[in-house]
Amino acid sequence: GHQYYGLFAAPKKFRKKCLVLTNEGFGDYSNLTVSKVSNGTLKEVFSSKKNRIGTLYKMITLILGMKISQHEYKVMGLAPYASDFETNKAYSAAFKDLFTVKGYGIFLKNKPKDFFFHFKKKLADCRFDGIAGALQKTVEETMVAWIKSCIKKSKINSVILSGGVAQNIKSAIPISNIKELKSFHLNPSSGDSTLSVGGCYYATHIMKDLKIENLKNIYLGPSYSKKEIQAEIKKLKKNKKIFIQKIKNNKIIVKKLIEGKIFGRFSGRMELGQRALGNRSIIADPRNYETVKKINNQIKFRDFWMPFTPSMIKKHSKKYIINKKNLDCPFMTKAFNITNYFKNIAPATIHPADLTTRPQLLEKKHNSSYYNLIEEFGKKTNVYCLLNTSLNLHGYPMVCSPRDAIFTFNNSNLDGLILEDYLILRR
Repeated sequence: GHQYYGLFAAPKKFRKKCLVLTNEGFGDYSNLTVSKVSNGTLKEVFSSKKNRIGTLYKMITLILGMKISQHEYKVMGLAPYASDFETNKAYSAAFKDLFTVKGYGIFLKNKPKDFFFHFKKKLADCRFDGIAGALQKTVEETMVAWIKSCIKKSKINSVILSGGVAQNIKSAIPISNIKELKSFHLNPSSGDSTLSVGGCYYATHIMKDLKIENLKNIYLGPSYSKKEIQAEIKKLKKNKKIFIQKIKNNKIIVKKLIEGKIFGRFSGRMELGQRALGNRSIIADPRNYETVKKINNQIKFRDFWMPFTPSMIKKHSKKYIINKKNLDCPFMTKAFNITNYFKNIAPATIHPADLTTRPQLLEKKHNSSYYNLIEEFGKKTNVYCLLNTSLNLHGYPMVCSPRDAIFTFNNSNLDGLILEDYLILRR
């Protein structure tokens, strides 16, 4: 599933010649594979069940008092806050020389008795942030060494990474900087949530006579009719504390965003996976760092250390992110270092500890209505991006239906809700 999703969801140029690498926590017959691709045909050349990168991340998440197989992203967000001293202390105590890379495989150099009590004991004198920092350092070093080794052994320098570990977006920066690596791609939601998509790609591939299209967008969820939207609007009109107006153009939305308003945006089909890409998003002005505090404390009620991300128009992104290999990132799957210019103009969308960002590089063909909104904001501010985070309350699933969106609006301090062609505001 991960292999075929990795290959066929990626841009078609990768089908000519590339490596498809999968890396995950559990897996069935394997939790690490290496496959060579030539002219659209995938051939697995290595598989292993001895890879423990994903297992380690899960267990350290648990040791840090967070939920296994859910909160690994929080550990990744925490890691950059650790000082070098705390990171190196935890690294030396538990992770140094843990893994080794040989050929296509990642192996344990010093195998612990187990992956919970062993590390809990080793890390007993280490601070929580240092543990997160050391874990991330270990993952990045190992992934870079593994990918370098795979390139060297196969003599193929174009790589697709898939499986749960590929969701560690921070690793994308050192991986992208591998000198031997020419091209690198990460699909959205590369963990188990897209195994069904990989299965469909595999079935289509073996049937031979069917054309296989790559994943051009991730808006694969449900949409709702005008009639369904209007039925919800009709119910809301009974609430005297709410003001509803029809949206004629983006000018009113942009005006209020510049005033500091924070809106939920519900539009078209829902996104598949963990990343909100404009259709079920909370949006705000990226220039005001106070927005981060407001969203965290009054709307999302989320962990204070987690950063927010930008949706930016791709053609302006050279001014904002450092992307020397011109890697594409339409689905928020990679972190990037930023320019000094972007640091000054969009502080609300930058990780405050390591000054990285995880952008959605948006083209008009991906989502024209969202693109037009950001473009209008850019015309007024000369900043062609918006702060974007998922439209949900902390601990709740992402908004799917109009009723979900109104529930989130009613149970948070969102200033307004864009519900298709309607703008809902508090009086």
